[in-house]
Amino acid sequence: MTGTVSVLSVILPVIVMIALGMLARKKHLISQKGIDDIKSILMNICIPALMFRTFYAADLTSKSALAVILMFAVTLATFAIGRLFRKLFRIRYEMGSYLCTSIEGGMLGYALFTLLFGQENLYHFALLDLGNALVLFPILMTRLRLRTENHVSGKDVARSMATPVNFAIAAGILISVTGLGGVIQSTGSGAVLDAVLNFAGGPTGALILIVVGYGLAFDQVPWPETIRTVIARLIIYGAFGVLVVRIVRVLFPGDVMYLYGAVMAFIMPPSFAYTVYFREGEESAYAGAVLAVYTIFTIIGFCLVAASAL
Repeated sequence: MTGTVSVLSVILPVIVMIALGMLARKKHLISQKGIDDIKSILMNICIPALMFRTFYAADLTSKSALAVILMFAVTLATFAIGRLFRKLFRIRYEMGSYLCTSIEGGMLGYALFTLLFGQENLYHFALLDLGNALVLFPILMTRLRLRTENHVSGKDVARSMATPVNFAIAAGILISVTGLGGVIQSTGSGAVLDAVLNFAGGPTGALILIVVGYGLAFDQVPWPETIRTVIARLIIYGAFGVLVVRIVRVLFPGDVMYLYGAVMAFIMPPSFAYTVYFREGEESAYAGAVLAVYTIFTIIGFCLVAASAL
């Protein structure tokens, strides 16, 4: 009975907040502009506060970089294989290759991992997402941008990486590895800083899940190609997920949080950042449907992880 209550206490908040987001869309309780404003608050205030608190207080070592490198390599590999699968599955939309690679960390993964394993363990997942981001923004997003622009400068690429979230992660890692994080936490100022950061990052999970629920729309969906794309990604990320879990067992023996971080990473949907470069019309409907359907699979996978972990 206690185990069931523990699982439900993690799963039900996720389902309820997503349902509230869907209800807000259906009943027009929040406009699209309102959702965009919430995303802006999340990306510029809440998530940076969460990330800085996570990394500056983490016990990072030189070995932690292996998680970043591993995910960087895997994200590149999945993009290459995604292009092959797009041909094999006869997916006519160019976005199909991109939807078969990358993970959504900031707008979904952080909220789910924190809810299940706590903020103190979030860096195990966030390091993997960092490796993903190092491919997503300078390479994948630049390629998508070149579909509508003839030239993208190095300055443009740097600007796409210079986000509050990335700055917060970089600053947190720097403070942690220099040992300054431990010094700060040993003083009274550390408790005050933690209180401020925890308060600023507190609404992150609930707001993210409302945004995710709001985006679960299935209007004018090209179902055959949507389903083929979802299956293609499930195969690719299922296979690589098994591989990465085995590698993580070797790299971080005895640290089960890295294993859960890998499992959570590989059940995530594609990056929501792609929506910036969706072409209007059929491609937008197709890609949006893939994100929505895969997000449902992610929630199901999260429930299974929660049931096994608690």
